[in-house]
Amino acid sequence: MQHRLIVLVSLWLAAAAEDHCLSIGATYALPEEGSTLPPQVLVSFTAGDTECEARVVYKKLSGAQQLATPWSPTTGDMSVLRLAPGVDYSLDFYSRPVGSADQFGASILNGSFTMPQTAWPWLTSAAGESNGEGFIVSLTGTPSWELFTTEVHATSSAPPFSGFVTVDVEGDIVWFWNLSTPSGTPDFGSFATHSIDQRTDHSFAVQSMVADNPLEVVSPQGEVLKYLAYSGECGILTHEGRLNGDKTKLLTVRQTWLEVPGLALPQIGNTVAEWDFEGGGSWRDLYDLSEFFDPSSERGFLSRSTYAASCNGTTLPRVQDWTHANSVSVSAFDGSLIVSVRQLSTVCSFLPEPPAEGSGGGLQWCVSSEFPDRSNFTFVDEADMFFNEHAVMQLESGNLVLFDNGNARVEGGYAGGGSNSRGIEFELDWSALTIRKVWDLPVVYDSHQGSTYAVPGTDHSLVFVPDNGGDASRRVREEKRNNGSALDGGQPTGLCMATEVDRTGQPVAELLARIYDDTPYRGIPSTSINGERPL
Repeated sequence: MQHRLIVLVSLWLAAAAEDHCLSIGATYALPEEGSTLPPQVLVSFTAGDTECEARVVYKKLSGAQQLATPWSPTTGDMSVLRLAPGVDYSLDFYSRPVGSADQFGASILNGSFTMPQTAWPWLTSAAGESNGEGFIVSLTGTPSWELFTTEVHATSSAPPFSGFVTVDVEGDIVWFWNLSTPSGTPDFGSFATHSIDQRTDHSFAVQSMVADNPLEVVSPQGEVLKYLAYSGECGILTHEGRLNGDKTKLLTVRQTWLEVPGLALPQIGNTVAEWDFEGGGSWRDLYDLSEFFDPSSERGFLSRSTYAASCNGTTLPRVQDWTHANSVSVSAFDGSLIVSVRQLSTVCSFLPEPPAEGSGGGLQWCVSSEFPDRSNFTFVDEADMFFNEHAVMQLESGNLVLFDNGNARVEGGYAGGGSNSRGIEFELDWSALTIRKVWDLPVVYDSHQGSTYAVPGTDHSLVFVPDNGGDASRRVREEKRNNGSALDGGQPTGLCMATEVDRTGQPVAELLARIYDDTPYRGIPSTSINGERPL
């Protein structure tokens, strides 16, 4: 295992009669230069006391924001995260008796250091620096998000990187998680990662496109705590990896293989599934979409899409991607499961727990642009209709936010046609059973990726465009890869963009970041990596 840390300093303070917690000794250590683990400082207490606790307050020497770790027992080690490679920091250690009302404690140690660089020079800090080759290009405006996480796919760099990167409000990279050896990648290119969600203990639940190891739980320090060994003989796990309401299970989407009378090609459908990683690692299907939709008669604009697939040892050059469910999340409004069925331009609400086996049911309502007879809500304006969406969530208000890719609108002329994708929020009127646009942010057309997330603690939203050059730029990249052309050793090949908007859809902040060998999928706002918070 890689040796992560080297001791840099060890300081002691003499005991003070009025407060025995001042006698605690502490050391802190930095990662080795070129580490492949998330940037962190390890604190060890050399005279631990079960009646004392400590925390670290730290800041960039170039910035004003102070961060503080949670109070922790002094009988073990403490990890300090949310640190940017190449950046200078000051830090102070504070201690206090357990149960003390003193919010600040007493200072026991202080120091300063420069955070070592990682194994990837382009994962550098400071927007716009690194000779124009760093990941972050610019951050403008005043974000209300604390942290922003997206994917980076630089599989032709050395060492390869395909994983998640977290950026702070000053444009510095402060955390990452790398799946460095992607395999079994059915999507375009080397799509190893897909989504990430955070538990209350600050560990991360990760969904990847690695067929035999698609789900895992990772500590903030970069240790795989649990993983799902999976055999996707006739259907891989393709999307999501969002936590359920109590954050003990991971919701995902599984492909299913259907032979349908009257249809020449096999149909790929989906089930909503659940991994109970806290309850012994059990796995179960919750809802099979073929029990609620008819593959013969309910076929959307994109249901004709085909690709090669294998099942039970047979590989076929063409199967049809009938439903392509790509999002399942827990409603903040009523706890139901909100499921996006992309190929049908349909969003549905299901009970969080299926009814008794064999009883059927569980579907509560749907909104659909392509199948109005299946929609419980009518669009007030045809121009509001969404098509072939991604990343659907229901807010506490009951409103829906999503990324409207708009394939059927842009390529098929549906609902009057158009040329853009967009982030959008909808209001559902439960009395009139109508749906209307609250705001939208038109962006460059992206046919198959993108996200819109609520910014925690605000009424703002974050709209993410995986390729700000548009679909044409993405396809050039894919054609090069499919033709065996090198993508220049991990050098940038485009830009992605995250735009924060207020309640009226007006932009308040914008982040631009570089694309390397493949586009990212989504951009996710969050507040903490390991429980640290601003003072």
